[in-house]
Amino acid sequence: MLQFSGKCGRFGAREAIAKAWRKVKRGGRAKAALQALEAVINRARQAFAYMVQSAYSAAVMPDDRIASAFDRIEAALGRIERSARAPLPMPPRSPQADADLEARHAQLRKSVGASLVELDQLIERLQG
Repeated sequence: MLQFSGKCGRFGAREAIAKAWRKVKRGGRAKAALQALEAVINRARQAFAYMVQSAYSAAVMPDDRIASAFDRIEAALGRIERSARAPLPMPPRSPQADADLEARHAQLRKSVGASLVELDQLIERLQG
């Protein structure tokens, strides 16, 4: 049985549809499409997709339209996957922001350096 949930991973739906589609391509008939996709379409939590609706869709929609629909779904899932992996665009940097960042960095280095000197002195006192 096909698993069409988050338990398969982030893109488990894509994998389930691709697996079912490979079965459909081998058979090449509407009946094969119905049988291969029945587990995906008629999940327990999906009350509106019944066998009658699925059989009607398979009978009305020719194989080439089914193939076209699956190709569009797979292309859309691919675009979603690529956009999820793409890094977020960085905002444009201004010279003022760079100057502020450098000033804060210098101040932080100074305070950390002072703290390290204090720690060194404390360690020397405890050891000596």
